[in-house]
Amino acid sequence: MKLPDKIKVSGFTIAIEEWESSEAAAQGKYGMFSPHQLKIQVDTSIDPQIVAETLLHEVLHAIFWANIIDTTLDEEPVVEKTSLGLFQVLRDNPNLIKFFTNFFKRN
Repeated sequence: MKLPDKIKVSGFTIAIEEWESSEAAAQGKYGMFSPHQLKIQVDTSIDPQIVAETLLHEVLHAIFWANIIDTTLDEEPVVEKTSLGLFQVLRDNPNLIKFFTNFFKRN
């Protein structure tokens, strides 16, 4: 499953890379977002459904980081900021939309 090479989140370019399955397993995770390296890593050796959901999960972490979303807020402000952030990411990253469109066509 080919991941997009990069996405933009609130003006930041975030690299997307395949994560070595042994390293992911050692961390007990399927994916990871590193704000210090501006990088998302996803273990692509797992079921494609989990890969797709993991990529979206890590994109949300990037949105929260880039927009400094305080997770102690009430639900409505968190949802509002998340939806605005996700809207911006999808608008600025047609490659990400293409990735998910291709995924949903196959699954």
